[in-house]
Amino acid sequence: MDSNTRQTLDEIERDIRDGKLKSDNKEAYKKLKRLNKKIDELTEVEYEKFIKEQNRRKYKKAVTLIATETENTNNDSDMSTEDIKNIIDECDKE
Repeated sequence: MDSNTRQTLDEIERDIRDGKLKSDNKEAYKKLKRLNKKIDELTEVEYEKFIKEQNRRKYKKAVTLIATETENTNNDSDMSTEDIKNIIDECDKE
């Protein structure tokens, strides 16, 4: 939830405590609070999807680079674990 929304919710909550809001406004506040909670949950899910997609792309690129490197060596020698780790680390930096 952004800081403006949080500030507005805090102000409404204070007005409820002070008895400045009518009962229909209290109900609207409760609905707003539930909606903001749902927005936070959806945002978290979307962020997780974004991270998974970034990782999928990164490791797909790493596998492609490893396969290309293996082809370039004409299969005379296998790539060492250290070579593979270096390629993955390079993809992590991008």
